[in-house]
Amino acid sequence: MIPLPVLQNIAFLLAAAAIFDLTTHKLQRRPHWVWQILSGLILGLIGIGVMLTPWTIESGIVLDTRSILISVVGLFFGTIAVVVTMAVTIICRIIQGGIGATTGVYVIFASGLIGLIWRYWRKDLLTGISALELYLLGIVVHTAMLLLMLTLPGNTGWKTLTSMVVPVMLAYPLGTTVFGILLRERLERLQNIAAIAESRETLSKILNTVPQGIFWKDANGRYLGCNQIFARSAGLKMPDEIIGKTDLELPWPKDYAENYRAIDLQVVSSGQPRLQYTEILHQADGNQITTVTSKVPLINQHGEIFGILGVFGDITELKKIEAEQIKLREQLYQATKMESIGRLAGGVAHDFNNMLGVILGFTEMSMRLVDPSTTVYKHLQEVCRAAERSSDLTRQLLAFARKQTVNPELLDINKTIEGMLKILTRLIGEHIRLVWEPTANLGAIKIDPSQLDQILANLCANARDAIGKTGMITITTGALHADAAFCRNLPESYPGDFIVLSITDSGCGIDEKTIGQLFEPFFTTKEFGTGTGLGLATVYGIVKQNHGFIKVTSQPGKGTCFKIFLPDHGPANFEEPVTSTVLKPVAGHETILLVEDEEAILTITSMMLEAAGYRVITASSPSEAIKAAQNSQCKVQLLLSDVVMPGMNGKEMAERLKEMQPGLKCLFMSGYTADVIARQDLSEESLNFLAKPFNSEELTRKVREVLDQQTTPGSN
Repeated sequence: MIPLPVLQNIAFLLAAAAIFDLTTHKLQRRPHWVWQILSGLILGLIGIGVMLTPWTIESGIVLDTRSILISVVGLFFGTIAVVVTMAVTIICRIIQGGIGATTGVYVIFASGLIGLIWRYWRKDLLTGISALELYLLGIVVHTAMLLLMLTLPGNTGWKTLTSMVVPVMLAYPLGTTVFGILLRERLERLQNIAAIAESRETLSKILNTVPQGIFWKDANGRYLGCNQIFARSAGLKMPDEIIGKTDLELPWPKDYAENYRAIDLQVVSSGQPRLQYTEILHQADGNQITTVTSKVPLINQHGEIFGILGVFGDITELKKIEAEQIKLREQLYQATKMESIGRLAGGVAHDFNNMLGVILGFTEMSMRLVDPSTTVYKHLQEVCRAAERSSDLTRQLLAFARKQTVNPELLDINKTIEGMLKILTRLIGEHIRLVWEPTANLGAIKIDPSQLDQILANLCANARDAIGKTGMITITTGALHADAAFCRNLPESYPGDFIVLSITDSGCGIDEKTIGQLFEPFFTTKEFGTGTGLGLATVYGIVKQNHGFIKVTSQPGKGTCFKIFLPDHGPANFEEPVTSTVLKPVAGHETILLVEDEEAILTITSMMLEAAGYRVITASSPSEAIKAAQNSQCKVQLLLSDVVMPGMNGKEMAERLKEMQPGLKCLFMSGYTADVIARQDLSEESLNFLAKPFNSEELTRKVREVLDQQTTPGSN
């Protein structure tokens, strides 16, 4: 039979174990060693409890369930916990005293040691321990306990052993089994809780690692959770703070919040996802971002929709990149269009120049034959003026097309602009204030001085017209190092060092669409008849010809800024050009070989030269010119030839003629200038050039200049 105190002691132990399970589950969250010590102390107190309610066999000899407690603690809790529990119970047993105190201490040690040995034998695989194994543990532990009774003094040990063996072997293994099952289930529960917590933590890390905002709501639009990205957008420190809130309680504008809720209700009611749509999200920090959002219904195991899951990605930067790409494509298209227009303009100007040359030439020759007091003379004057104005237009077209002949030189931009200030002041009028703000110690630019004058005059005139009444024009200079980042925003630019000329006005400004058309020839916003539309086109051509680029910024109603970027050629010694005051005669008596495939130009040019006293031999082709030179009875001093002709270009013909006429000087003419010169491989050092159209004065002066040049080896 099992004595009642033994059953009571086992019942107390099991009850205490249940209380321990209910009250100590939060200890698992503490550091492992802290949890072990605290668990050992609490279990030690339980051990004291069972030791205070023992089965007293005789004075000083007691039986309680500490052996069950300590062995199972060793099995399920490990070394630290069982050592603490053993220490507490040993102290208690020593305090209790009696003849069985030493044996009681032995039992405590043996129970704990067996429990630990069993634990490490199983290698902590404790959740799978069976009731049978726990029963066997109980048998082993309590067999050892019974054997330790023999350590009692004298015959007390054997007497105690025989009196204890039946109740102990009947009740204590069963107690060990039940107590072990309680702790096994507790361990399984704690492990499940830990696994769930770990799973939640892993899920939270995954959600917070995903570079999109993620949120989920119930069917009524209340938030159930979100990740960190969404929480930051909503102005929350932790994702948990969003639980229970609606969009109306978050920092979104009311109309946006209502729109978010409307889409939520649509997804919940229809059961259909809303995928990849763009919307605007107002963040808590006041910034506004563009997102691509998807919302899908959340469905439980019964097939019922209980909420929605939403995901959004920030595409603000992508939108900016797309906008920049569109802008770059537009700018590239504009640059390509300008290049095409330039080629067309150059070709038209070339042919038009030939015709203008004929008109001007014959008009001038006719005027020499008419009395200046007659109406016919006045009419001829008007024809001449119209032709000259047309010539100016073609020059502007050639400037835009970058085909005009230029003589670039190193210039001090500040000094050059200062020399233009008085002229510019008169140009813009007294009602507009001109401000000059130079930057000192700039490098040199390489450009034809007349071209820089054209840029200043055209831009200041344009600024004047934009201002209208009173206002201000500011001219500034500076330096800039253009890096790759700068060049990305200005397609026609390239890396390097530049001198920057800025002309800013306080005028009416220009809208973005108009800026894209500013430099097109004949485009103008002025009233009909008040502008040619070539001023800015000329500026564009000049800047491009000198390897520069232009940036225009404007705000309607506030003004416009033109920035001209020209290559910085570094420090240079600017020397004043030496000019001669001696006027050379334009008439002569020399023999000139004139070669021109346009019959009308050939005729009028010959008449102009003969009127100046020169002997002229004419030819309409290179082959004819070579024959004429061979058959000429006199020496030819000057070859005056068009650059491009059928069969042989001007340079090839000149080389052939020089072999026949050593010392022959050459003067080339064309209405299609700079690029033609380059393609014909005409050397700048040896080139004498006359641009079409020209009048008799320009022609004879240039001819005289070439004839009077000193002859040097390799010269024309």
